[in-house]
Amino acid sequence: MHHFLKTSILSLFLVFALITAMGLGLTYAPTVLLDLNPNFFVLAIIFYVFSVILWLISWAYLIKKRKALPYSRLVVVGLTALYGALTPVQVGSEALRSLRLKEFFGVPYSDSIAASLVAKGTKFLILSIVASMALLFFLNTKTDPVFFFGFLSGFIVVLLVSILFLFPFEKKASAGLLNSLERLSKPLPFFSRVHHFFARYSASIDRLTKEEFFLLLFLSALSWAFEFFALQYSFFSLGIVLSFHSLLLLMVMISVLERAPLLPRGIGLVEIMAWHFLAFPELIAGITLSAAQIIALLAVYDLVRLVIPTLLSVLVWLASSKRLEKEKSDYQPARDH
Repeated sequence: MHHFLKTSILSLFLVFALITAMGLGLTYAPTVLLDLNPNFFVLAIIFYVFSVILWLISWAYLIKKRKALPYSRLVVVGLTALYGALTPVQVGSEALRSLRLKEFFGVPYSDSIAASLVAKGTKFLILSIVASMALLFFLNTKTDPVFFFGFLSGFIVVLLVSILFLFPFEKKASAGLLNSLERLSKPLPFFSRVHHFFARYSASIDRLTKEEFFLLLFLSALSWAFEFFALQYSFFSLGIVLSFHSLLLLMVMISVLERAPLLPRGIGLVEIMAWHFLAFPELIAGITLSAAQIIALLAVYDLVRLVIPTLLSVLVWLASSKRLEKEKSDYQPARDH
């Protein structure tokens, strides 16, 4: 757990170093930031945090199907793990949620990870649909090769996760994979763990009714919509208004690049590609933004999507850890079989 905290702090330093290196101190960006509208900036933060809470509610709903736990406690645990998202593909956040659910509520790792995958899978499914449309746009538009392949790397991750999520819906394919994993587990014991996890994950999918599946999809779509509002109000806070079409393309690009492998939350790649996007008037409906405005926009949105949520997560953990420790004896520990 301390490892994820250290990684998050280092990633935040990387954010500030990146913004500075890109020209915060060499342009008039600080002057642009002086005109920041605090009301719109606070609204952007609220929208982003609310998008996270909506996703956590869908995750908590799946946990509650396995064990009767209050939504309030599950959402708090989810928020305390948010700082772990500053890791490649946000794997640290998944690990922290599972560790804390096991420690405080006795929820088996396989159940918590399966719930995370199902909840995350619905969001990736929404993202893969809109990202596919964005990819078609970029294929038909002259774009920088670095820009295109950066987007493509994140898109592949999104697509693979979506396929993994949808795989159990095809019963024959799922059964075939389980049989293959079972055979591999005899010579290679590692695959017995993979078989065990995938079996539990498939069972979680099987227990979902159509109504529950569409409820999760709705919550995921709503969560992504509030992320979009957070980006929009980040622009509004600096008095910049983009067309809905341009803003939607930018949002899809950021959402995809955040999932690019190796980089925590796509730090560096997101900023570079967003700079390329915002620097071309043809991509933002003819609007011309100065270097100072683009740097200021990137700084504001990095505060909204990275810095504030991470600091909030650490504060929630510091405020709630002792209470969670005291209450954990109230819950019967579950055995992970």
